[in-house]
Amino acid sequence: MGSRLLIEYDGVGKYDDPQELRRERSREASLRAEGWEFARFGAGDLDSPQLVRRHVDAALARCTRTP
Repeated sequence: MGSRLLIEYDGVGKYDDPQELRRERSREASLRAEGWEFARFGAGDLDSPQLVRRHVDAALARCTRTP
């Protein structure tokens, strides 16, 4: 199986609603159970391309490991 990586951007105020946060956590847990890995970013992260790259590389390494 190939790598299954989701890269997500969380905008400002996305989780102001507690229900939205619960839905997002549930969705992420379901996707992780299906073998997906996440690299999640917010606005401040995008100021540092090196940080983004390190997080994406680390997520790719996690999703390509064999059990």
